[in-house]
Amino acid sequence: PESPAVGKQNKTTKKTQLKSTIMSSEQAGRFPNGTGHKSGIPKHRFRQASTREDMATVLDLIKELSEYHPPGEKSVTSTVDTLVRDGLGEEKFFHCILLELEPEAGQPAAAKCIGYAVYFYTYSTWEGRMMYLEDIYIRPEWQRHGMGSAIMRHLACIAEERDCARLAWQGIAGLENSKFYKYLGAISSSEWLNYKLDREGIRRVAHLTE
Repeated sequence: PESPAVGKQNKTTKKTQLKSTIMSSEQAGRFPNGTGHKSGIPKHRFRQASTREDMATVLDLIKELSEYHPPGEKSVTSTVDTLVRDGLGEEKFFHCILLELEPEAGQPAAAKCIGYAVYFYTYSTWEGRMMYLEDIYIRPEWQRHGMGSAIMRHLACIAEERDCARLAWQGIAGLENSKFYKYLGAISSSEWLNYKLDREGIRRVAHLTE
């Protein structure tokens, strides 16, 4: 089983920067990419988003992912400018991995982007460094080709390399993703409630009077 999209979550992660060199399925080394040359998995590679053009691609994928979310949720308001500022700026708020198909022999060198993952780091006072997985998305035509397992394995290797105590994310209730999460051995919890303040809520609380 495999996941089309992953969502978000509450506790997690820490801080890192994966080198922006391209790692192929045959050269992955410490960060394996899912052996694209075995078991019929298409040859693929992962790399860190590093340019404005990359962030434009990521925004397109984010909008595709949003189609899986409940109709009542707010629409995507991120822009290429905000992704560049927050993902490529001096103070990084997130890291983004692109999943690309490796060009076939004799084909143009440009790789085809078929998915992405966005993650960032946080901290647990009980356990230490945490990785929080905000988004994972694989385009529908490439789901169920082993790509979900490959990208999760890649992320788990990063988390392990960074000595994270936990890799966490949120899923949307009712999607088949839960089967994939169980296949990975992920643990769900009904003991924690998620709370959030939107921009208006932040503004209201910031200006509360005693």
